Amino acid sequence: MHKTNERELKPVMDSITKLLAGVKPEIAMMEDHDVNNNRIEVTTKRNGADFKTTINYEFVISAEFEELRRLWSDLNVFGTAPYR
Repeated sequence: MHKTNERELKPVMDSITKLLAGVKPEIAMMEDHDVNNNRIEVTTKRNGADFKTTINYEFVISAEFEELRRLWSDLNVFGTAPYR
């Protein structure tokens, strides 16, 4: 594993684990040899089908990810998801 970005990805991985605890996802930090970094792979199941989401280091340090964090924080004033 690349230690340089593992410390940035670990809190994201922990948050995903906590957020998706009810659906029991498979979450793993993987080495991405193509870009010489790590990535998080999240696999969930819905109606018997696997859905894989990949979150890479470049996304975690992007402005878009920071905006998603800000929006998530703003939504938390309404309580925890799921909203009905």
